[in-house]
Amino acid sequence: MRTAKGAEIANVDALRSVLSEDDWDVVHVCGHADSDGPVPALIVGPEGRMSAQLMSCALSGNGTTSPFLVFANICESAAPGREQSFAEALRLAGVSCVIGTHGRVTDDAALAVALRFYDLALQSHPFGSALYRARVDHLAADPADATALLFTLYGDPVETLGLRSP
Repeated sequence: MRTAKGAEIANVDALRSVLSEDDWDVVHVCGHADSDGPVPALIVGPEGRMSAQLMSCALSGNGTTSPFLVFANICESAAPGREQSFAEALRLAGVSCVIGTHGRVTDDAALAVALRFYDLALQSHPFGSALYRARVDHLAADPADATALLFTLYGDPVETLGLRSP
């Protein structure tokens, strides 16, 4: 598995460059979304917006295949916009599995669910059961924070991290 660690990316062009520089198996995006516009978009920097379609083009723009999994750890990434959600648009653009949220999530829930999901997914648990367990575990640890229940998987719930060969 190839990974890239990045600092905060300040604009859409920089994000597009990072996404298009490699053949990613898994992409994890944290941030805020603008779901009020004509199409849902990731907010990048103070002025930038990146739609799911633009993200998909960047991910496959260098002739590579789309990532197997995109974890869109972004508030309302699975909430419908005027036509479709950010998560749905990524699926339609060729991403096999997308995890998104149906509403606003707390930072604590976003971090806890993602860490637990990856812990289980890296142990070959299917995505559906890994996300379910991550949601339930967070709710058990913090019963007052039900926002973990807003995470949703788009794609086949029995898929696993059967990563592509380099």
